[in-house]
Amino acid sequence: GGDVALRRCRDIMLTNNQILSPKYRGVYLDDCTRCRVSGNAVAAEEGDEETLLAPITVTGGGGNHIVHNSVPAGKDGAVVCDAAQNRVENNYPAA
Repeated sequence: GGDVALRRCRDIMLTNNQILSPKYRGVYLDDCTRCRVSGNAVAAEEGDEETLLAPITVTGGGGNHIVHNSVPAGKDGAVVCDAAQNRVENNYPAA
């Protein structure tokens, strides 16, 4: 899971949030369809790199838009999902 987790949802917008110092994942979508995750800032603090897997993770589902988020790098990457099933673009490294 993640600090913010959506499971088996559709047509949800998660927009313009600050997610501070997530332990494993900031945002986790599991089997979601047509959801939009945009304009969010996931901020990691010193030491978080030890446990942070990915600021945004999407498993299953499809048709989701993961766009225009500020995300740090995690062990598995910044955004982890099947890009063939979801739109992933313009996610920027967190400063």
